[in-house]
Amino acid sequence: MSRQLKSVGLWATVLFAITAAAVPVKPDLQKILQQQKQDYKRFEPARAGWNGPEMLPARQAASNPIYEAYGPASTKRAIRAALNAAATPDPAAILAIGLLILMLRYTRHQRLQRQRASVMAMPVPSRLEERRAA
Repeated sequence: MSRQLKSVGLWATVLFAITAAAVPVKPDLQKILQQQKQDYKRFEPARAGWNGPEMLPARQAASNPIYEAYGPASTKRAIRAALNAAATPDPAAILAIGLLILMLRYTRHQRLQRQRASVMAMPVPSRLEERRAA
């Protein structure tokens, strides 16, 4: 199936490559001259600043709730809030790490006790027993 798809793709590529021949464009000088003689549309200039100052005083700008929600001051507040949230540790995570440390210490303590018990389980002959054996 994969081989058939590859051959179909190859034939489609060859077919499109044959039909897509690049033909140079011959410029028509009369048409170019007529286009240059046509007047371009004139656009009115923008009216920015024509009706007075565009910047509002600080007391008027703060009264706009949409601007207050999306303005630079809210961006600064959002950045501060994000940094505070990242810097504040999660109590559940701290508790989990503390419990993990305690559990690992407990298992190490248990393992050391078992090793000491296995070493001490072997009876040590006393001097009296050594003399009897000799």
